[in-house]
Amino acid sequence: MPYPANYGGAVEEFYKIKALHQLGVKVILHCFVYNKFKENDGLNEFCHKIYYYERKNNMQSFFATQPFIVKSRANKNLLQNLSNDKFPILFEGIHTTAFLNHASLKDRIKIVRLHNVEHLYYYDLYENSNSISKKIFYYSEYTKLKKYEDKLKSATYLLPISISDKQHYTTKFSDKNIHFVPAFHQFSSIETQQGNGRYILLHGNLSIEDNYNFFINNYKYSEEFDIIFAGKEPTQKLKEYCTINNIQLIENPTNIQLFHLIQNAQINLVFSSINTGVKLKLLHCLFVGRFCFANEEFKNHSEFSTFLVGVNENNFNEQLKTYMRKSFSEDEIEQRKMLEVEFNNLKNANTILNLM
Repeated sequence: MPYPANYGGAVEEFYKIKALHQLGVKVILHCFVYNKFKENDGLNEFCHKIYYYERKNNMQSFFATQPFIVKSRANKNLLQNLSNDKFPILFEGIHTTAFLNHASLKDRIKIVRLHNVEHLYYYDLYENSNSISKKIFYYSEYTKLKKYEDKLKSATYLLPISISDKQHYTTKFSDKNIHFVPAFHQFSSIETQQGNGRYILLHGNLSIEDNYNFFINNYKYSEEFDIIFAGKEPTQKLKEYCTINNIQLIENPTNIQLFHLIQNAQINLVFSSINTGVKLKLLHCLFVGRFCFANEEFKNHSEFSTFLVGVNENNFNEQLKTYMRKSFSEDEIEQRKMLEVEFNNLKNANTILNLM
């Protein structure tokens, strides 16, 4: 469900739909409603037609041979509706590909947008989780997705979201027509401010431990710094950590709140051990924020490494002190403007349109 666009996958999909609509494409959207993701009028402006489906979040989906994220979206009504016309099909993520190689779709142009190397993503989630139940789920998905990836052979085109992901899929599917298409996002120009911010910010999905593990494992409390964590669904562990370490926690900020938090920060923190796909929150920081810190492992695998300050367990706290005193310059803002060329939504939507 690409609306509201308040997390990475939804942002990517929503602004892709919007860009295709601007190019004159009549978008027929098929999406799933479950939990808090409900039918929403916010998509009507950009879609010619919308179909909604229930996702099967049950034990039968978990114990299936297909990955849970795929099996739970294998809705027969979806297949029927896809079979009713001859238009090209854009599958958003491997989790939507249950019918990719179905006989009724064999003559269609089928494009799969790859948000990351999914099985590697789930393995990293498995390694970085402290919850036994989550570890079981993540490892199960990792093993199933690794095998399931072969199904992508049935696609006409594969569209990886990052250069490193393109290398993975080119190696695995050397005969496939693979096109790198950068991530879609909400910005048309760099909106970073010169000068100094007032605090250090870590934002993201705070239910995912990988987003904050590096910080809590390496930060040494200092009264010098004002630190804010902002994001959705923080874990109880994180809430307790913020209380003990005098860190302000903003739960479930609005998009407008988050924009101002990022823009007014002196340092934005983006930590991860997951090196597939693209973190949309990193693009948010680079288009809007000042200095951006990343753990060295993540920085070294990122196509944005030029714009990142790499830190490790030995220098993290000293780097915080150093960069809190620095002023973000006009020259640094000008350097970031090269991102406006590569991450141009209309240009990248036109690449997809030409494939169709």
